Amino acid sequence: MDAERTAEAIQRYVLDPTQIVENVWASPESVVLDTPTTMYWADPADWGVAGEGWVADAVRVVAARQPIFVTHGLLLPLQGAPLHLNRPEVMAALGRRVGVELSPLAYAELFGELYSAWRIDGPVVRPFAASQTVRAGWLVREADHFARVMVVPDAPPVAPPAFEQGGGRRVDFDLFLAQLLPA
Repeated sequence: MDAERTAEAIQRYVLDPTQIVENVWASPESVVLDTPTTMYWADPADWGVAGEGWVADAVRVVAARQPIFVTHGLLLPLQGAPLHLNRPEVMAALGRRVGVELSPLAYAELFGELYSAWRIDGPVVRPFAASQTVRAGWLVREADHFARVMVVPDAPPVAPPAFEQGGGRRVDFDLFLAQLLPA
């Protein structure tokens, strides 16, 4: 990750123009900016777009102002200005690359994380996260994802539901559906 370019992009696109940066800590794998009210933690993002040939760095920036955490996305292309993905017009322009320079799945993944906000009506979308390390949202890529991240106890097999139908008659759900749906 280009720490200098990332720090400049955060200051230009993510911070409010009136915010004063008090400290910057940079390493090859992260950048942290400290302002009087908020810490900005930037790390390489594992988004699919990071693997596209025109992208130098994909960066997840978490603005931490206890107890509020807001996620920002930056793409640093090989050529040209950084892209602040929380701006709807930037995402719209990026959408024109889908199928040409950008995989549809990579684009959907960006929406999953950066557009999970309760309101998308301003110049910058601010998706909230539960903590600095928890994503605001994400795209589940594998069918067995939840089996890997959650332990679900074995449950006994469950029969299709039956319900009472006028006059105390019990109706099997499968039979009921078979009567409603044409063959």
